[in-house]
Amino acid sequence: MFISSHNQLAENVYQAVVLNPHLRQDRFEIETVGNKVTLRGTVGTYYQKQVAQEAVREIEGVELIDNDLTVEWN
Repeated sequence: MFISSHNQLAENVYQAVVLNPHLRQDRFEIETVGNKVTLRGTVGTYYQKQVAQEAVREIEGVELIDNDLTVEWN
């Protein structure tokens, strides 16, 4: 996993994703700009894409989520 910005919001997002047992963290990138979080990369299922978005949605301070994750069937 790659975090392109280093601030408290980015750290909180990172922790939410790392602690989620349904996500493979090594396959996507987190970017924060202000209160906007962008998720990029690939996940294995649409469920994982939704789980990632919902994990981020619950974080205090997140106002906008740009979910650019792509589902890549293995």
